[in-house]
Amino acid sequence: MPNSGAYRFVFALKNMNGFISEFGLTYKQTCLLFSLERQIIVNDIINTKANNKPEEAIRKQTWLDAWTDNINNFLEGLNKKETKKTKPEECESPISYVDENGVITLEAIPEECECPAPSSKTDIAKIDNNNLLEELLQEENAVSINAWRYLILLECTLFTPYYTLDNKEINNENFIDKVKNIFNGLSLNEETQKNSLVNIAELLEIDFKYIDIFRKRYQESLRSLSGFWTKVLLAGGTGMIVAVAIVLFFINPIAAAFAAPGLVGAAAFSAGMAALGGGAIAAGGFGIAGGIAVLVGGALVLGGSTGMGIGALASATPQIVLTELAKIEVVLKEIVLGIQHDVKTMQEIILKLNDNLAEMQREVTVLKLENKKNEDKIKNLMEAIEYLTKAIDEFQKLK
Repeated sequence: MPNSGAYRFVFALKNMNGFISEFGLTYKQTCLLFSLERQIIVNDIINTKANNKPEEAIRKQTWLDAWTDNINNFLEGLNKKETKKTKPEECESPISYVDENGVITLEAIPEECECPAPSSKTDIAKIDNNNLLEELLQEENAVSINAWRYLILLECTLFTPYYTLDNKEINNENFIDKVKNIFNGLSLNEETQKNSLVNIAELLEIDFKYIDIFRKRYQESLRSLSGFWTKVLLAGGTGMIVAVAIVLFFINPIAAAFAAPGLVGAAAFSAGMAALGGGAIAAGGFGIAGGIAVLVGGALVLGGSTGMGIGALASATPQIVLTELAKIEVVLKEIVLGIQHDVKTMQEIILKLNDNLAEMQREVTVLKLENKKNEDKIKNLMEAIEYLTKAIDEFQKLK
C-alpha cells in the first residue's frame, strides 16, 4: 500500500471513538466475515447432498442465495457515499474498487481526494478469503487493529443460518415449534459446522480451542442472566441455545432500522435481518468514522443505532439486550481481558452499561407517567433492566 494510503489508515484508527472501536470491523473485514459465514453454509449444503437429501439441499441453497443477495445489498449500502472533496485526514471512506476475485482494494489517498462509491458491487460469493486475509494482515503489520480476527471467529461460531428473512409473524404457542418455523425446519449439521469453524480458525491463525471457549462462555452467560434459558438448554440441548438466541433476536419489527443507508421497505428489512443474523450492525448510527463499517460482538447494547436510544430499543425487544450482553461477556472475558489484558477498556464498557441502565430506568419513569397503554413497553424495559443489572454485576467480578 502506498505511503499516503497508509497514513490515512493510521490517522483514522487513532481518531475512532474510544472503546466502541474495540467492537468495530472495517469494510474489508466485514466482507471477510460474511464470506466466511457463507462458506459455513456452502459446506453444510455439500454435506446435505452427500447424505442423499436433495430436497433439503435445494431449500438450503435457496436460502443461501437470498441471504447472499441481501448481504450484498447491505454491503453496497455501507460503501455508498456521496462524492465529495476533502483533505486526507478528513476522508471517511477510501477510494476503492473490487477486482475480479471480489477483493476490495484500497487506492492511495491524494492530497485533495474524492470519495466515490465503488466501481462495481461487492459479491461475497466471489471473494477469495485467503487473498483478502493476507491483505488485511499486511495492514495489521503497520497498525494493530486490535482483535478483529477473534471477533470474526466469535460471530462465525455463533452464526446460525436458515432463519426467516421475511417480515412475518410466527404465531405457534409451542416454543420449540416456533423455533422450527423461524428456521424453516432447517439446521446446520453439527459435525460439518465444527469442521468449517476449525478451518476458519486456521485461516485466521487462531487456536481452534477458542471455538469451544466462545460457545461455552456465551451459553453460560445466557444461563446466568436468565433463568428461562436454563429451561431451554435442558429441553433442547446445547445447540439449541445459540439457535434460540438468534431467533429471539429477530422476532420484532425493527430489523429494518439496522439496514445500511439507502435501503427502504422490504429490502431494508431483509438486509437488516441478513446482517443481524451474521452478527453485524451498521456503525453509522454510532457516529464512528475512521474506516469502521460495522459493529459486532454485542456492541448494539452499548448504545442505540440509527438514532434509536437504548431505552426505546429495550422497550421493543428485551431479548436483544439479553443476547447482546451475552456476547459482550465473551468479548470482555476472552478477548479484552484474556487476550489484550486491557482492564481500562473493560472499565469503560462497564461505565457505559451503567449509563444505559440509568437511561432505561428513566424511560420506565416517563412511560409510567404517560398512560397505561405503555404497559407492554414498561414490562419489556423492566425485563431488560434485570438482564443489564445482572450483567453489570457479573462483569465487575471479571478478572
